[in-house]
Amino acid sequence: MKIKNLVVVLSAVVIASALLLASRLGRGNPTVDLQSLPQVGGVQTEEIPKVKDLTPDQAQALISKNQVVIIDVRTPQEYSQGHLENAVNFDFSSANFESKISGLDKSKSYLLYCQSGRRSKAASEVVKSLGFGEVYNLLGGIAQWQAINLPVVK
Repeated sequence: MKIKNLVVVLSAVVIASALLLASRLGRGNPTVDLQSLPQVGGVQTEEIPKVKDLTPDQAQALISKNQVVIIDVRTPQEYSQGHLENAVNFDFSSANFESKISGLDKSKSYLLYCQSGRRSKAASEVVKSLGFGEVYNLLGGIAQWQAINLPVVK
């Protein structure tokens, strides 16, 4: 019984610390309605929807069905050297990335990619946090896409 109480208290401390840290990192000041959060062991927790990682083959299958908007989060220079067909370029490192993304239709599905998958993973987490439903990240980025000979547009 004591271990269960300790787990509950530690869970509450971890959640409170994460919220405090998030508010200090400059990505806005999150407000959480504690009454609306699910409870675990009597302690309320926040459910965060996950970004889905896709292999290049999985991404190509989704793209071929016209079920996703493709976003290249690399710099304009990288984009001009080759990109996925029909991809739009929203540079994740630009100061207006979030404002540009916020203008998109949140009911659509989005596939984000970069060169190796690191920037697009971070960018897709930001997109998801802005209230978008289906958000996918291309594992390995365009480098992995090209490694298995999938097409790019130059």
